[in-house]
Amino acid sequence: YIPYIADAILAQPQLAHRLHGLAIGNPEIDTVLQYPQTPPYLRALGLIGEAQAERALADFSNCSTLVGGGRWRAAADACEAWLDSLVAAAGSPFRYDVRTYENWFADAVVTLDAYLNTAPVRAALHVGKNRTWNSGDGETEPNKVSMALIEEIEKPGALAVLARALERGVRAVVYDGNFDGSPFNHWSTEHALEHMAWSGAADFLAATHHPLVLPTRAQPAQNGTIYVRAAAGANLSFVVVPNAGHLVPHDQPALALSFIEWFV
Repeated sequence: YIPYIADAILAQPQLAHRLHGLAIGNPEIDTVLQYPQTPPYLRALGLIGEAQAERALADFSNCSTLVGGGRWRAAADACEAWLDSLVAAAGSPFRYDVRTYENWFADAVVTLDAYLNTAPVRAALHVGKNRTWNSGDGETEPNKVSMALIEEIEKPGALAVLARALERGVRAVVYDGNFDGSPFNHWSTEHALEHMAWSGAADFLAATHHPLVLPTRAQPAQNGTIYVRAAAGANLSFVVVPNAGHLVPHDQPALALSFIEWFV
């Protein structure tokens, strides 16, 4: 969503100058590039064997064929079925945090639900008095928004849209928790970014990961470490946050705040 929102802002002269940066967490930006990186990620964790990883990669051809043929809704169903089979083969860990086998999203969204449905927040978001927020990630718990956009999500193009923003000088940090087991894990996201066509591509490809120690506001005071891949002076940074799953601010709140402050 975020690259497209940024693109719409940049298309409006009265707003474009106000957009300076994008923070994009665990993004789905290219199905065909990202999904096939999930088997090697799970293999590296020891959750599936080599034969299972190879079989999964071979079975992905149906999903990629549907995407290539522009059959977006069929592709969404086929890709999700492929993912469900792969996760089952791995013993059904929680795909958004492979450290656990329990889907704790329902508990995690209780606070979000209470906050986002307050009158001040609804007013700030211009959603009206009679509209309420409900959880739905588009995969395990579809909602009206995710279902309405399901065909759009499978369409390629988000990388090109992100590249346009970078070429306009907008800074971007793309981040992942290292225990996110979804197709948008750090392995798959970095792979997609490596295939993005933009003027800084060569420098990004030549850049290597390095640890960055940041002070945090944790109590008692302590530092935290993130792993950054970025070319010197470039406006794209890729960040891996350790000991975190898909919901980085939930899993590492103090460190997440520190790296966003570092980015800003």
